[in-house]
Amino acid sequence: AYRVEILPEGADPMDSRFNVINWVHRATRGWSYGASIIDPRTGEIIKGHVTLGSLRVRQDILIAEALLNDADSAEAQAMALARIRQLSAHEVGHTIGIAHNFAASESDRASVMDYPHPLITLDADGNIALNDAYDEGIGLWDKLVVAYGYGDSPEQAISDIQNSGINYVSDRHARPVDGAFADGHLWDNHNDPTSEYRRLGDIRRKALSQLNQSALANGDIAARLDDLLVPLYNLPRYQADGVAKQIGGFNIQSSLVGEAQQLTPVPAQRQQQATLALIESISDEALAIQPELIQLLVPHPTGFNRTRESSPSQLAELADNTAMAEAYIRHVLQRLVAPNRLNRLVGASYSLEQHLDLVINMLEFDQARTSIAQRRDVISLRALFDSLDSSSLSEEAKTILWAKLVDLNEQTNVTSAHGKRMSSLLDGVSPPSASDAQMLPPGSPI
Repeated sequence: AYRVEILPEGADPMDSRFNVINWVHRATRGWSYGASIIDPRTGEIIKGHVTLGSLRVRQDILIAEALLNDADSAEAQAMALARIRQLSAHEVGHTIGIAHNFAASESDRASVMDYPHPLITLDADGNIALNDAYDEGIGLWDKLVVAYGYGDSPEQAISDIQNSGINYVSDRHARPVDGAFADGHLWDNHNDPTSEYRRLGDIRRKALSQLNQSALANGDIAARLDDLLVPLYNLPRYQADGVAKQIGGFNIQSSLVGEAQQLTPVPAQRQQQATLALIESISDEALAIQPELIQLLVPHPTGFNRTRESSPSQLAELADNTAMAEAYIRHVLQRLVAPNRLNRLVGASYSLEQHLDLVINMLEFDQARTSIAQRRDVISLRALFDSLDSSSLSEEAKTILWAKLVDLNEQTNVTSAHGKRMSSLLDGVSPPSASDAQMLPPGSPI
């Protein structure tokens, strides 16, 4: 049997006889680590060494307080502790040689070696609930790989893994936002990324509609409401990666020589639905904040400054819904028109032409009635031109994208100032540099 104990009095945490979990205090949230000291002659793990950052719960607490609109919630605290337990198991897994499996979340949270986003649900009364935010204990995948690595029958363990139905996608294939693996994503939930993305959008909308100063403790500064708004406003940001990877994505399962290969494209209809879901998520309705909440987002007082985690603004100290929307729109567009993703759509069943038509059709030009709509138009054109100019875009994809932009320019008949600006961009006027862009505040690690 194994257990966790407080290190004996006088013991050195560097002593090779002790496997150690270090609780490290930081000024800001940061990553945690699981490492090993390994005998280079035999590969034997001599000592496991975990570093847990004490502020790893910070993002969870901010999300929970915003979702529940409650500054002193036992549910939020329970959620944070559940996350730390899951994180501890994750880092211990690394010390015994287990890699990340970012496809496990699609198999009912089958591994602590995934990066988990809190699973947010609605209770019977339609209220936001966090009681199942993180799973308890290790998952089926963890038990299978431990049996393979440390059990007496690795052949049986391999057979059990193959029959489990759990896919395996690790860092190299899961982290790139334009990757071809449709099954591996960081900070996601469920086996249908698109439906979960829409569900998260609904929860986000409900939480924004009720967010107010009840989310802050008595005596706190009112400006801290912005700290809670940022992770809530951008709640679906990571699930967007999973949705984007359905577009031009493949279900890929590695195999040995002589075994059946699995390399199948995501069905065309599912790819199209993913495109539509991402486009809908950057609509005015999805990104507008109610005026009552904007009124509560007051400037920071002396001694409390805005930071890189504050909401983006082009209004100095004032809350800027349009800048917040721009940052999220940019995040989504970078994924929608990523060059390698567009390359994979050339000649595919869900074609590049179909995909670009959906993206271009959301442009409003003279019909853009709101500042968010106007910003979305400009960002979309910039993103399309960035992809066109990218050395990663294939010649075939360049031809198709170039033709679509030429057709758009020829069909444009504008009279408004915004429409004329869009027309000038299509005519080749250089857009402002990327340094002018509003970007999402950092969100990892959760």
